[in-house]
Amino acid sequence: MEKQSEKLNQQFNSLLSLHAEKVITSEQFKEKNQSLSEQQLVLANRKIELH
Repeated sequence: MEKQSEKLNQQFNSLLSLHAEKVITSEQFKEKNQSLSEQQLVLANRKIELH
């Protein structure tokens, strides 16, 4: 799960960089960020369930 968490963090950082460089629009950033946030929430809930 730590690898998954790190992967999500890397994806967010890449997404943020793309937005900062104006490679993607604010709307695209919002959509992808929402998806990443949902994945992080699912992962966090799995961690809680295992403890």
